[in-house]
Order: sequence, then structure tokens, then C-alpha cells
Amino acid sequence: EAEAQNIVNNAKAQADAIVLDGNNRARETCEKADKWSADIRNGATEFVDGIMRKTDSVLSESLTEVRKAHQSLFGNK
Repeated sequence: EAEAQNIVNNAKAQADAIVLDGNNRARETCEKADKWSADIRNGATEFVDGIMRKTDSVLSESLTEVRKAHQSLFGNK
């Protein structure tokens, strides 16, 4: 009976170790996924910001050209 109890205790200890290892791996995986997600979000934000700045610049230049063309055609009307 003592041997049987020893086997049960060892099995419980192994099971606890397996669960602890699984929990640690799951936590690490979640932390990596959170970091990866934040990196993607930051990269996308920077990318969109660059596009928006470039668009603003191009539109401003185009508006200036349209105003110049209007001025040359119609003067100060």
C-alpha cells in the first residue's frame, strides 16, 4: 500500500509539473502574440501616417498648381 501511495504521489507530482509547464508555455505564447500584435499595429500606423503625409503634400502641391493656372488664365477676377 505504501508503494501504491508512492506511485500516486509521483504521478500527481508529474501531472503538476506538466500543468505548470503548460501554463508557462501558454503565458509565453500569449506574451509573444501580444508583442507581435503591437509591432504589427505600430508598423501599420507608421505606414498609414506616411501615406497620409505624402497625400497631403501632393494635394497641396496640386492645389498650388491649380491656383497658379487659374491666376495665369483669369488674373485677379
